[in-house]
Formats: sequence, structure tokens, C-alpha cells
Amino acid sequence: QSNKPSSRQTMCRPPEPPKVRRSVDVRVGFGLCDAVRRGPRAVRFALEVASLCGDEVLAFPLSIVVILSCLATGAASLPFAVEIFGDLGMLTFVECKAKAFVRRLRPPYASQSAFYVLPGEQFSFPSGHTMRAFFFATSLVVSPLWRLFVVGSQPLAFAAALAVAVARVAKGKHWPSDVVGGALVGAGLAVVASTLGPRLWAAAKYPCGFVMSLEALAFLAVPRWRTPGFPVHFLIAALWCASLRLGLGPLAALDADLL
Repeated sequence: QSNKPSSRQTMCRPPEPPKVRRSVDVRVGFGLCDAVRRGPRAVRFALEVASLCGDEVLAFPLSIVVILSCLATGAASLPFAVEIFGDLGMLTFVECKAKAFVRRLRPPYASQSAFYVLPGEQFSFPSGHTMRAFFFATSLVVSPLWRLFVVGSQPLAFAAALAVAVARVAKGKHWPSDVVGGALVGAGLAVVASTLGPRLWAAAKYPCGFVMSLEALAFLAVPRWRTPGFPVHFLIAALWCASLRLGLGPLAALDADLL
């Protein structure tokens, strides 16, 4: 007599969950996402706002507006504003290169956008939103330059960064380990920037800005390489490269010598 289970027994037996589904990463991520999906609409709205705080869609235009206002008024804080734009470019560069290297897929239990701007942005690890949020929050603590401009906002900045991290997991855009990795990378880059000092950190942005610009030119020449949001990719790379001489790096020092 065969020991093979009957079709009825097979149908009643629950399927063996894959090993990945038993991980803490998946249980926490799916549990939080599912709880928010079932929860009040006000909670979902608050999480949308928190997620937007770390979004480059908001950060890049705001920094450009600040730069233009400094140019129009002749404000002495122009180099600082340019370096904030460069910080965003640096963080985006590191994020996309790390994502393209790790190539971790985003959570399958939530809908994911098919529109992305930069190559590698469609992958999950690390969380770019969280990286940006913790970079700026940590900069308020470790950077003397930042402390001169923004005083007493460190607790609020870290609370906002934590809210961004939770929002990215709750929306199903990232696994919990993605936001942990993003927080560590963002805070680590802030410490590196503070250790190097404003001039050396500004100089470190040069090769990254030029690489992003060359990458954008290559995508311009080969259409099949382009991302859905390639025009924005090209604009960011062009503005970053063009703004370098207005910051605190070697080109700014060269201009001062020539004057």
C-alpha cells in the first residue's frame, strides 16, 4: 500500500512557508504594513507626510530654490546652500550605487512604482529616504558648520528621521533592514563629512558629481539605458556639476585666486 498522502490530505495540509517568510525582517515589515493598511486614514496620511520629508522629489527643488534666492540677494550663505545641494547629490549617488550592487528587490506585499529616476533606484537596500534623513539629523550634532545655522533642532531632526524610517516600512516600500542600513550609512557619511571638514568634504563631491554627469551623458547617447525619469536624472547631474564652483571646494578656491 502506498504511503503517498491522498489528495484530500494534501489539500487540507497548509503549505510549508518559505524560509524567507519566517525571517524577522519579513514578519516585522509585513506586520507593520498590514496594520497601517487596516488602520485609520489619518495614520496613513501622517506616514505619507513623513515619507515625503525624506524624498529627493522635495529635497532637490527646495535646495535649488534656496540657491537661487541666495544668488538673487547676494547672501553670504550661498556656498552653504550649494553644499546642501551637493550633499543631496552625494547621498543619492551613494544610495543608487549601493542599490545597484546589492540588487535587493522591494517587498512583494505592497505595490511598487514602476517610475524611477536614477539607475539602481528601483532596488530596495539601502533606504535613500532614511539615509538622507539621518545624514542631516546627524550633521546637526557633529558638524560645526551646521550648528552655526540651525540651533537647538537636533531632537526634532532625529524624531523626523525616525518617522521617515518607520513610514518607509509601513508603506511597504522597504524591508526593516533597509531603513536600518540607510540610517547607518547616512549617519556614517555625516560623521565622515564632519571629520574631513567642509573643504575636504566639498572636494570629495567632485569625482562623484563628475561620474554622475558622465553617466547621464552615456544614457543620453544610448537610449535603451535610460530610466523612465531620465530627464530628471540628466537635470540633477547637470546642476550638480555646474554648481560645484559655487561651493567650498577646489574650484571655488581657484576662482578666489584668480580674482
